[in-house]
Amino acid sequence: MPEALFDPLARIYGPFAEITHARYRPWVESAVPANGRRAIELGCGSGQFLALLADRFEEVVAVDVSAAMIETARRRAGRRRIDYRVGDIRDATPGRVGTFDLVFSVNTLHHLGDPRLSLPHVRDLVGPGGTLVVIDYVTSTPAWARAGGPAYRLYRWARGLDGAVRAGIARRSVGDARAMYRLRRDPHWRRLAAGARTLDREAFRRHYSEAFPGARISAGLDRSVCAVAWARPAAWARPDAEAAVIETPPAATGPGSS
Repeated sequence: MPEALFDPLARIYGPFAEITHARYRPWVESAVPANGRRAIELGCGSGQFLALLADRFEEVVAVDVSAAMIETARRRAGRRRIDYRVGDIRDATPGRVGTFDLVFSVNTLHHLGDPRLSLPHVRDLVGPGGTLVVIDYVTSTPAWARAGGPAYRLYRWARGLDGAVRAGIARRSVGDARAMYRLRRDPHWRRLAAGARTLDREAFRRHYSEAFPGARISAGLDRSVCAVAWARPAAWARPDAEAAVIETPPAATGPGSS
């Protein structure tokens, strides 16, 4: 996705991320290793989890396609040990950035297109003995709304209202409810939601299990996401079958979502 869709969201995305990511934090804190040398966050967004990573790792690389999101993350997290980089996630290769003890991403990888291509790319960044921790959206649209048109618009409106009400109740704040609703009604956000390629839960489990054998996959964090934790063995070989996949994905990347 072009960064032009994400930059305008930077100003209003922070409160939304703070609200939604509070639900993820207990799981993230348990899944992320207590310490390590190098970590990378793919799609760091407003930087909700960067301070946690910087507390546990000697060096953190934060990548996002949106310069405005990177600046928001820098203001939020600071930290001299965090290396902020504006760029496409697919340009972060072992040859350019090395490998990591932790590869971390929240609500971003669905923007990268075909998981048969994107997930092996992400996996290659995990060093021997390293850990992958990912949370990402899954399709929760009911069958009656999937055809698009008025039914889909009604569903998106209802989801936006429901999210705002849930945020207001959880945070006991009318302001937070308004912030959630304002973001979900923003035209840039709606374009992202309409164009995102999210998997259903079954497909998510299948693709992640194939790319990350033995991964722990959780569907209990929130109805709209699945979570993955995977430890790469010290001795591990890339499946030969993946060498046959030669299609090049479009030059785009997802927003920072944390």
